[in-house]
Amino acid sequence: MSGAHALWDERLPFPQRESLRYPEGTVDVVVHRAGADGYGFLHDAAIVQHKGDLFAAWYNCPGGEIEEESLIRGRTSLDGGRSWSQPEVVASDARGEGIFYVPVALLSHEGILYAYVSNMVRTS
Repeated sequence: MSGAHALWDERLPFPQRESLRYPEGTVDVVVHRAGADGYGFLHDAAIVQHKGDLFAAWYNCPGGEIEEESLIRGRTSLDGGRSWSQPEVVASDARGEGIFYVPVALLSHEGILYAYVSNMVRTS
């Protein structure tokens, strides 16, 4: 692939796995653990930096995937990921119409934070 959106300059050799390193200061943190608060299924997490803060979101179900309810929840970090807010609901079937909210994609663009959320409707 070439052009403005190429992920890798094809003229350069791809580095060997053993030589790859995390960027300086990178740490792993758990933002939310499935089952910690009544939602045993957690999938398709997304995270974005927006105006200096971190926003993470994922889809949750109480039991298995797309069982009972399926909603998007998220947390915010104001300190670079060292601590996180309590989980909040981003999208849910508040009116009980049988809507399942599934993977979320986050985008920070020109000062606006967008959450793109797919949804499906229960047919049975």
